[in-house]
Amino acid sequence: MVNNTYEWCREGIPTKSNGLQGIPADMVESWFRLVKERGEFFISSRDEDYVPESETYQILELRGIDSAGVSPLVVDGEIIGFFGVDNPKRNTGHLLLLSVISSTCCIEIANKRLEDSNKALEERMKIIQSLSEIYTSVYYIDLTKNYFTELSSVSDVRTHIGASGDAQERLNYFSHHMVTPDCTDELQVFAVFIRIYSGHTSESRIILGFRNVDSIVEEERKHIKTLETQSEIIEGIGSEYYSVLLVDPETDTVTTYRAQDEDGRAIAEHFRKHNGCWSKGLRSYAEELVSEESRSEFIEKLSLDHIRADGKDYSLTYEKHTDDGTIYLQARVAFVEEKDGGFVAVVGTRNVDDLIKKERQQEMALQAAFDAAEAANKAKTDFLSNMSHDIRTPMNGIIGMTAIAASHIDDKERVQDSLQKITQASKHLLSLINEVLDMSKIESGKVELIEEEFKLSDLVDNLLSMTSSQIAEHHHELSVNISGVIHEAVIGDSLRIQKVFTNLMGNAVKFTPDGGKIRLSISEKPSNQAEIGCYEFVFEDNGMGMSEEFMEKIFEPFTRAEDGRVNKIQGTGLGMPISRHIVRMMGGDIKVESKPGVGSRFTVTMYLRLQEGSDVQYDKFVDLDVLVADDDELSLESCCGMLNDMGMKAEGVSTGAEAVDHIVLHHNQKRDYFACIIDWKMPDMDGIATTRAIRKAVGNDVPIIIISAYDWSDIEQEARAAGANAFISKPLFRSRLARTFNTLVGDEKTREQEMPLVDLKNMDLAGRRALLVEDNELNAEIAAEILGITGLAIEHVSDGTEAVDRMASCEDGYYDIIFMDIQMPRMNGYDATRAIRAMDRNYCRQVPIVAMTANAFAEDVQAAKTVGMNEHIAKPLDLKSLARTLDRWLK
Repeated sequence: MVNNTYEWCREGIPTKSNGLQGIPADMVESWFRLVKERGEFFISSRDEDYVPESETYQILELRGIDSAGVSPLVVDGEIIGFFGVDNPKRNTGHLLLLSVISSTCCIEIANKRLEDSNKALEERMKIIQSLSEIYTSVYYIDLTKNYFTELSSVSDVRTHIGASGDAQERLNYFSHHMVTPDCTDELQVFAVFIRIYSGHTSESRIILGFRNVDSIVEEERKHIKTLETQSEIIEGIGSEYYSVLLVDPETDTVTTYRAQDEDGRAIAEHFRKHNGCWSKGLRSYAEELVSEESRSEFIEKLSLDHIRADGKDYSLTYEKHTDDGTIYLQARVAFVEEKDGGFVAVVGTRNVDDLIKKERQQEMALQAAFDAAEAANKAKTDFLSNMSHDIRTPMNGIIGMTAIAASHIDDKERVQDSLQKITQASKHLLSLINEVLDMSKIESGKVELIEEEFKLSDLVDNLLSMTSSQIAEHHHELSVNISGVIHEAVIGDSLRIQKVFTNLMGNAVKFTPDGGKIRLSISEKPSNQAEIGCYEFVFEDNGMGMSEEFMEKIFEPFTRAEDGRVNKIQGTGLGMPISRHIVRMMGGDIKVESKPGVGSRFTVTMYLRLQEGSDVQYDKFVDLDVLVADDDELSLESCCGMLNDMGMKAEGVSTGAEAVDHIVLHHNQKRDYFACIIDWKMPDMDGIATTRAIRKAVGNDVPIIIISAYDWSDIEQEARAAGANAFISKPLFRSRLARTFNTLVGDEKTREQEMPLVDLKNMDLAGRRALLVEDNELNAEIAAEILGITGLAIEHVSDGTEAVDRMASCEDGYYDIIFMDIQMPRMNGYDATRAIRAMDRNYCRQVPIVAMTANAFAEDVQAAKTVGMNEHIAKPLDLKSLARTLDRWLK
């Protein structure tokens, strides 16, 4: 296209620019040919080469032009157009003039282009200079010429798009490769396109600038992260805090961000009333709702001065008044940085009443635990000191009395006295050792309960048997009452229960001055569990009593009362902790009541499984009349109640004379009592005298049973001579009464038949042989000497291996009984027993094997029975237990 054609017309000729603008080059092709041939040229319709049909002549004819002088406009070697005159005179001068004019025009055009170019260059340089101040790489792009060149650049950008080249290719590379996530890892750039228009619609030029915005992007990311974090803080506070306020410390203003529930709205209302002023609203809230104790700290910590000076997040806990009292609240202050470098404080409020109170309870618990640990540590220190004294005391006695006995070997009475005191000191030392060992097992969690069948009556009998001598020694009066005990046959750890009761009874005996009163009450309480019995054992005394301070720590290990009277009494301070631990393992508990100088009361509640089919049948005793005579009101009431529960008809009197009168009256009415139960110890007329009077009045028609809380063996001969038929020891259990009644009617063995003689000296086991398996020579000598009293022949071996060999080689029946130690070298007692029981001989499977060992815990007894042993006797040897064992297996 030939553009920018100029048209000058003579006066009176109108311009037809639309007709001349944008004439295609092929329409004036002949002109380009003529220019090349002649330079300037003249054309006319009268020329020889006139071709009327050509578009060139047609265009001229349209303009009313018959001829034209034409001179080309050549700028920079390029024909940009033609300069012509319409209908000139045809001569050389005109063409020359036309040539001059066209040259002048070309010069003007070239100058104008140069001027425009310089201006554009200046503008371009200004743009480049401006861009270079910001952009490190600047490129010039001419899309018309598909030209791309570098004006300024750094190596990072040049590496990607080059310094110059094909514009379209470079731009495509830029859009497809540099503007991608892959590229931003290497170089983060910012590009700006500036499009330049030169006034020619066909031209399009671009300035492309690059700059590194790594730091800007990083800064922006940090700012965005900060905003996100701050937003999370505000939202996080909002979810936990019912009031969230935004405080501007520079303007002393507050904006409510969150006001949940009534408390949150109340806080917001205080600031609303003061037109959003933080300082005034804060003081108003503090004076109205914050407690006086917290108010000054509350105002100071949330003041503008403190907020401005602190700059770090912090919390404040304070007390607030409510209709229900004082509660604890917490104000948390978090700072949110703004983009301009300033900050606002976010103040959140939440209810921490439960949390604070729980923390304070925990603090109190921790302090209590700390105090308890301190007390326990002190108690252990005191215990070691006391134990040193307590152990040395019996040891001193043993050593001293042994020396005295040795120095008076010919003085029988002095030696017997020394031996008696050595025995007492040894028993006390053994009890100390046992309690320390028990406490050690409890603290290590190694105590296990044994489940075995036993009767409460036997348990109480054993308790009274073990403590009766101590009670008599201190001249105490003991009374035992049974109330509502229906189930006597139970299942539990009888040895550990016995230990608890022995400890409680022993304390009552020790800490009650001589001549005091001790009472044991036993009752069965309702149980909500099938096949489980609930029993209550109450130990009462009128002894020294205890202070409230000591009762709070009576169950702490190694603790003893700080009392001069107590310090003289032997003990470790471990008995009560051991007892309560055992009872609690059984699902029960021990409660204590006491007053100094008045006495103490220990109540043991215990749950025991009931034996199946163990109930005693009382059908044969229904409606039988029984008379009970006892001066103790509680004992009388308890006995009558028990008989009535059995279906009998019981009458009670409190003196022997009343008993004689009632029996005589019934005898005369020919309705004798089935039996008369008379207490041995009664004022004016005791049980023996009453028996004589009854026999004298009515003869032998009425059976008489003597009951006593004491050992009745001393009076048995005299009472039988007076006419007594049977004897029962207190406390009275149903089963014991039923057994005695059965004896009276001939359905059960008498006491003499049931209880064989247990005195070792009266035993005659001559002709019997025992195998004693004991690795300690001294223990073996002691055991052989004691067993030899009965007439037993003793053969001794030193360990389990020798015992097995002896049993493998001996004839059946050669040994009548085996006494087996447990801890021995080569083969222990358990393994030896297993080996003997495994022999293919009935004799070896049936011969009685008795554990005689220092392993004295309940689990040791169970372990012995598990491997096939028949009995367990603990060292040091209990002679009564040994006698009962010999009587059971060899009589």
